[in-house]
Amino acid sequence: MSCVSDEQVRACILVMCAERGTEKSVCPSECARRLAEGHHDAWRGLMAVVREQGAQLAHDGRIHVLQKNQRVDPRTARGPIRYRIARAEQQQQQQQHQHQQQQ
Repeated sequence: MSCVSDEQVRACILVMCAERGTEKSVCPSECARRLAEGHHDAWRGLMAVVREQGAQLAHDGRIHVLQKNQRVDPRTARGPIRYRIARAEQQQQQQQHQHQQQQ
């Protein structure tokens, strides 16, 4: 599924992490499955880009990458990882949502 842009992947990761909040996390495969919705096994082909964009979001301080509930470097981590929204990102998204509701 090459029709999914990097921006769409990043947005999906951020939305799913924000939905879970700062106390829960998201598996990258959940993001890939959401992006590939309606295309049975296409999510597997999205895993590399989801992990790549997740690493970029972590580098930018917008999410945390976890293994066994401990923060890890996403570029060197091997095995299962999870994403959790950074507190500052959560607060920013809440402020944006409140601002949109006021308009």
